[in-house]
Amino acid sequence: MLQTGTVLNRRYEILRLIAEGGMGAVYEGRDLKFGGSPVAIKRCLLSGEAMQRAFVREAELLANLSHPGVPKVRDIFVEAEGHYLVMEYIPGRDLEEILNDRGAAVPTEDALRWIEQALDALIYMHSQRPPVIHRDLKPSNLKLTPSGHVMLIDFGLAKGNGKSSVVGYSASYAPLEQLQDDGTDARSDLYSLGATLYRLLTGQEPESALSRVKQMAKDHRDPLLRVNAINDRVPAAVAQIIWDAMALEREERLQSADEMRRRFREAGKSLASSFQPAYTPTETVQSTANSSSVNKVDTSPRSIVHSAAGSSQKSSSMNGQVVGLSSGPDDIETGKTVRKSSKLRLALIVAGFVTLWFLTYSGISCVRLPIDLSQRQEVEQGQGTTAQGQQPEQRESTAQGGAEQKQVDDQAEQEAKKREEEAAAREAERPKQEEAAAREAERQRQEAAAREAAAARQKAEMEAKKQAAREKRERSLNVLNAVMGELARQRQNKKDSGQ
Repeated sequence: MLQTGTVLNRRYEILRLIAEGGMGAVYEGRDLKFGGSPVAIKRCLLSGEAMQRAFVREAELLANLSHPGVPKVRDIFVEAEGHYLVMEYIPGRDLEEILNDRGAAVPTEDALRWIEQALDALIYMHSQRPPVIHRDLKPSNLKLTPSGHVMLIDFGLAKGNGKSSVVGYSASYAPLEQLQDDGTDARSDLYSLGATLYRLLTGQEPESALSRVKQMAKDHRDPLLRVNAINDRVPAAVAQIIWDAMALEREERLQSADEMRRRFREAGKSLASSFQPAYTPTETVQSTANSSSVNKVDTSPRSIVHSAAGSSQKSSSMNGQVVGLSSGPDDIETGKTVRKSSKLRLALIVAGFVTLWFLTYSGISCVRLPIDLSQRQEVEQGQGTTAQGQQPEQRESTAQGGAEQKQVDDQAEQEAKKREEEAAAREAERPKQEEAAAREAERQRQEAAAREAAAARQKAEMEAKKQAAREKRERSLNVLNAVMGELARQRQNKKDSGQ
């Protein structure tokens, strides 16, 4: 282990240890030649000339890559019994650290977004001539930067197609051909990426390819569970893509990173539509009732009182005139016969007073009677006029109230009729919904049957391939035994001839 502050190649200063493994370690450092810019320094402990040549060739291969998802190689050198690869330093945390911090599976949307970025880098790498194969894809080798960008790191096992490379693998993420050292290609990276997504979505490492082969040889059953059987929040389409990517035989896997990305995008669209928000804007209809204003007539008898008062004043003045004409006793006395006799004079005076009293009373009564009758007629006429004025207004108000009530009744009747029609429409729609549900259930049953048939067919094909592989091994073993027997016979013949 290198100590902090160690300077390598008179240029790179060690700051801290990032990770350590059986084949070496990765350190964070800084480039003293370029103002202390951060770098990642990988120290590889390799033995043997062939391994060293493969390491140098891989470094040269990665130096030619230029993609946002691939760190750039800056330098390669040998010093103090170690081979060093200096690369661009990528800040952030790898997906394994993020998964461990969560303590649970990653949401499907996040995992698909990260994997799509990794696939974009793989499409670029696999399109090179010769194609560059990473050979060690796993959560700890995918780093998420603070800006949310995924980078592929640790290319220690990378190789060009058909060329030798550093031997190694991560058991849970390596395909069968890599475990058997049978050569790798672009489809090998797809297996590892599928296993990586399996880990992200389930929170557990998948069964290794070697364990799957051994278990299938015993009971013809693949021990690898589907992702949605462990995490039911993962859509079946996503789980199927992972299953196809992790097929044991290369011919049965997805054939390219581009195909894998395309299928994930199609699954992502269906995932987005199922998570579409359920909000629907609602329109509020406001009905405004037109209120008709009724002109009310003041039924108070104020005008009648004024007219009556005027008539009363007029009648009073007339009464005053009559009373004034009939209240002069001196004029009556002068009109009487003057007698010298005092007795007759006294009798006449008394009679005059009596006559005056009678005439005064009779005149007032006669005058008041016509006046009272006139006043009563005027009041009755005023009341009749008021009543006649009020009757049309009352009739108009009653008619308007009846119209409004009729309008309310009509609206209530329309609402009731509308509700009845809606209920009838729902009742008529129910058989269609039941029929649609039955069709959907039948479709799902047919799909399940198709999947079971496909699984059975796949199992049969796998068994046939296994049988063919066993027969091939037996033939190879027979040929090898025959060759060994022939060699032994020839050695024995030489020995016998020598004697």
